[in-house]
Amino acid sequence: YERDVAAPTRDGRRLYVDIYRPKDQVDVPVIVAYTPFGKRHWYGQSIAPGLHQAMGVPKGTISVLAAFEAPDPSYWCRNGYAVANVDAAGVGYSEGDFQGMNSQYGRDGADIVEWLAKQKWCNGNVGMAGNSGLAIAQWFVAAECPPSLKCIAPWEGTADFYRESMFPGGIPYAAFAGMIHLSLRGNGLIQDPVEDMKVHPLFDTYWNDYKAKVENTRIPVYATAGYTHPLHLRGTIQSYLKIR
Repeated sequence: YERDVAAPTRDGRRLYVDIYRPKDQVDVPVIVAYTPFGKRHWYGQSIAPGLHQAMGVPKGTISVLAAFEAPDPSYWCRNGYAVANVDAAGVGYSEGDFQGMNSQYGRDGADIVEWLAKQKWCNGNVGMAGNSGLAIAQWFVAAECPPSLKCIAPWEGTADFYRESMFPGGIPYAAFAGMIHLSLRGNGLIQDPVEDMKVHPLFDTYWNDYKAKVENTRIPVYATAGYTHPLHLRGTIQSYLKIR
């Protein structure tokens, strides 16, 4: 388990990565969990009764190594994979500002994918997995077509923030975005989506940058969505229909 490994982006910023690997193994594929919520493990721990319990999963199934909404290294490393948890720019100690999930977010993620593929323990094959916020990231990274990204598994992830999250059906919906904004922590500036909604009430070039170009995707995708989650349902289905 390697903590806070510095991975460079194309413009010189460093994003910090936690890497879990099968003991004494090389030439392994890696699953990337690219997150704005903090890469350090805590999801498998019940820090308060009922808080962030994974619904439908028996207690004790998720190990204390699992980050929020991310693959559990305890399971995947035992099955021959490495897991890399990446703090997005501006989150944790990662350098830069958090601009939200847009084309820059995708380019940063693509840079990390290629950096991981070149590590001496990796066989060059990189996948991505994760739920909700970590699923959204996958649509944006896959749209950049990094050569080493071989597949993604976005579970419940929107891909067009204006239509699917901020103004679903044309109706402003700031509550959820505002709650997410207040949960983010880092050393840089952090985008305030509620203020963005006031400045950009209509779909414009600003919001167009927060729409993943999913039609660029040319790799296998395992997408799931729940009918009870309106923020992610449309995005998952529309993205699945548009990928190649």
